[in-house]
This record gives sequence, C-alpha cells and structure tokens, in this order.
Amino acid sequence: MMLQQIGRVVWASGIEALVDAMLLEVLSKELLQSANSSAQGSSKQRQHSDFVLVSVCAAMAKQFALRTEYHRRMIDLAFLPALLGVARQPVSELGLLRMLMESLVRLCTFFMAYRLAAAEENATEVADPQMVQLLELGAVDIIAACVRQDDQGVSSWGIKFLHEFVSRIFGNETTIFKCVNVFSSNYN
Repeated sequence: MMLQQIGRVVWASGIEALVDAMLLEVLSKELLQSANSSAQGSSKQRQHSDFVLVSVCAAMAKQFALRTEYHRRMIDLAFLPALLGVARQPVSELGLLRMLMESLVRLCTFFMAYRLAAAEENATEVADPQMVQLLELGAVDIIAACVRQDDQGVSSWGIKFLHEFVSRIFGNETTIFKCVNVFSSNYN
C-alpha cells in the first residue's frame, strides 16, 4: 500500500515537471510572438483579446519567476528578451508593466548569481551577454519610463532593474566601455 502511494507521488511529480516545462515553452513562444507583432490595423476587439492573452501569459510568467527552480529554464527559453519586448510595447495597464518588470528583475537577479559562481572559474569573461543583449534591445528606455511613473510599484521595479544593470554590467571597466559604445550607437 505504501509503495503504491509513493509510486503515485513520483509519477505525479514527473507529470507535473513535464507539464511545467511544456507550459514554459508555450508562454515563451506566446510572449515572443506578442513582443514581435504589432496590433496596428487590427480590430479593437482583436487588440483587446491580444491584451488579455498577453496579460495572462505575463501573470503566469511572474508566477514561474517567483520560484527559483524555474529560472534557469526560463532564461534558456529566452524569457528575458520576450518580457522586455512586451514591456516596450505601448502598455496602458500599469499592472501588466509591473508584472513584466518584476519577472525581469527576478530572472536577472538569479542569472547574475548563477553567473558570478561560474565567473570565478573563468576570470576573462567581462560582461554578461544576456544583459548586454537587453541593453541593445532598449532596456534603458524601459527603465527610464518605469522610474518616471507615478505608480510606486512600477517605479520601484524600474529602480531594481536599473540596479541589476549598474551592479552587474558596469562592475568592470572594460564592460563599461563596451556598453557605452552600445548605448551611444543606439542613441546617436
């Protein structure tokens, strides 16, 4: 009897892990697709249904981002550029922007902690390529927009995202020069 219960738990946890992995893939694809598509020219009803879908995906991504066991998989599935891409779209709902920023900060924080442990072994690496990619994708614009918001939740997550960039990317002088070149090429 006890072995049957243990077998059910093991089987159920295996199914749960499989479902979570599949759900993460679907969320990643949907967020990337919505980040790359524009709703211009669509009907108002379609824009609303797209917004609802993006809001649900962002809420689910936030729930996964709250649990560190999913962070590595989320980073591998390109959630960072997907979440940033959705945040770059004109967002009328501050709650959605807050969810996106919270997820970005949580994933960046985990990735930096994971990366710092690996960087001790390889001291020649100067910058995190994913943070530089976020910088190239316009993270500075999102941070500036969030910090200027009257909503304290959005502005505080914007400041936390800025902290991730300042403490992680700009910790090394060589990295500063690389990022300044990226920044100046984007804004000149």
